[in-house]
Amino acid sequence: MLWQSAWFDERRTGIAMRDALQNLRFGRALAMTLLLIGYSLGCASSGPRPAAFPSAHPVVFDSEDDVTAFRLRPVTDSILFENRKNKVLASVREESGRLVVENSAGQVAWYVERRSGKNLRLLVRSARDESVAFTIKADSDSDIKVEDGEKKLIAVAKRRDYGFKLSSATGELIARVRSRSDKTSVRDGQGTTYLTTRDPIPPEAVVLLVFEQFPVEVAAGLGVATAFWPEAEATP
Repeated sequence: MLWQSAWFDERRTGIAMRDALQNLRFGRALAMTLLLIGYSLGCASSGPRPAAFPSAHPVVFDSEDDVTAFRLRPVTDSILFENRKNKVLASVREESGRLVVENSAGQVAWYVERRSGKNLRLLVRSARDESVAFTIKADSDSDIKVEDGEKKLIAVAKRRDYGFKLSSATGELIARVRSRSDKTSVRDGQGTTYLTTRDPIPPEAVVLLVFEQFPVEVAAGLGVATAFWPEAEATP
């Protein structure tokens, strides 16, 4: 190359200086490009946050064989409840101070309302006739009671040091939700762990997500309500 020749020393020096300057400009441009790409990827990885759920983030639950069981995934204006095959089973959005829950066909199936007060209280209404189908309420000990539309107790989640113990109205153990700083797990009545997530989510939300007497849309709506719905949306 020219700058390795014994001839044209001055030209060689000029070329070397020019190349050095070009390399410097290229390095700066490359660094800026990588920085912008990293910023874009960082923003993309956090995902969208619907205005009604400013703290929303993806939550993935794995089954006992480490395969995704279901997930909560925020999109532009709602939070989706998806199965392991990425099929949307329910979607939850906020409208007029309450949550609107759609089924897998995109039809409005349920409404979730929250009453203001010191302790948690949620009402689940059927979209068909606005009748109350379920009531969720917490007492002063943070135990959570689940009642049907006739105010009949159907389950109780008792607060424990590890999280919650979920039992039927007759006292039969349904599940235990264990919450630690890095992981939340669910064990069935026989003590087998069948769900695990390392994404942050309140144990109260997990209790309501895994209660099998709820239709999947109701479980999704209550899970979103207790995990991501700000208290300011509660109605008197």
